[in-house]
Amino acid sequence: MNLFKQILLCGIVLIYANHANSQDVDIRQIRIAGGNINFLINSYNKYENGITYPINTRLSITYRVDGSSGWELYAWTDQTEFISDTGEVLPLEALEIDFPLFTSTDDGSLNTDFKLFEETNKELLASGTGGDPNQVDIELVVTYSIGKSPDEDYKLMNKVEGFYYLNIHFELVKVE
Repeated sequence: MNLFKQILLCGIVLIYANHANSQDVDIRQIRIAGGNINFLINSYNKYENGITYPINTRLSITYRVDGSSGWELYAWTDQTEFISDTGEVLPLEALEIDFPLFTSTDDGSLNTDFKLFEETNKELLASGTGGDPNQVDIELVVTYSIGKSPDEDYKLMNKVEGFYYLNIHFELVKVE
C-alpha cells in the first residue's frame, strides 16, 4: 500500500475513533425476573389465610445517561383487576406489595407508599440523582400478597377457584 493510502486510512480511523469517543453515554438496562403475578387459588388454606409470594419480582437496573440529572422508575399494570382463567375477577386493591430489598449506588429512594395502578396512572416506584457521569446500579425485590387484608372485600373466601394473573410493567426514565 502506498504512503498516501496509509496516511488516508490512518486519518479516517482517527476521525472515527474520535467521533466514537465523543458520543454521549446512554445505558438504561432493566433485567426483570417475575414481571407477572400469578395466584392459584385452589385450597382451603389459601382461601382462609391468603397467599404470599416472597421475592416474586427482582429488578436489576444499570443506568448511566450523560446530561441526566437523575432517574425515575415507574410501574403500572395494563389491567383494572386480576383476571382468572375462568373469567372471574379480583379487585386490584386486593394486592399487597412489600419491598424486602432496595439498594442503589446513588442516593436512590423507594416510594414506600407505592400502589399499583392501571397504565393511565403510572406510579413512581423509585428515583435517584445518579447517572451522570457515574453508572448507577439498582436492585429491587418485590413480594406480593393477596387475601391477607382485614378488609372483607379483599379476602379470598367465597371467591371462585382458579388461576388469577396480573401483568406489571416497569419503565426507567431519564430526569432532565
